[in-house]
Amino acid sequence: MDIIRAYTETTNGTADVAFAFIRKHRRDVSRQLLHEMMLNYRSYFKPKQKDRIVQDYKKYIIGKTQKHKSDLVIGYNIVTMVRLPTRNEEYIVDYLYDRLQDQFPKSIRSNYKLKKYFVLDYIEKNILTRKKHDNNS
Repeated sequence: MDIIRAYTETTNGTADVAFAFIRKHRRDVSRQLLHEMMLNYRSYFKPKQKDRIVQDYKKYIIGKTQKHKSDLVIGYNIVTMVRLPTRNEEYIVDYLYDRLQDQFPKSIRSNYKLKKYFVLDYIEKNILTRKKHDNNS
């Protein structure tokens, strides 16, 4: 989908550019996709909204029936860019692990640090189309 590719490129810019893109195209995408784009935007540019980010991730990503790779990327962005309380981070990492568990040895299931390392490393190497950037804009 071209609009997704264009949105991904706008998040490489400033918060104003990304937000303007979302506002401009808000009627061109489904409501679900708009929520996901806003959640990703907040994880990049508004990481201090920790509670809202976690709440929206549970509501719009974990709660949806049709899964997609972007769900994993948004989870990756939240875990790596938003300084979450440990219990919230563990919740998201567990969800990511459950989605990808066929990719990892079963022995890491009980070790949170290994699970987090394997999950984030796998997403970064196999799913991300670009690397995270400094969001000090």
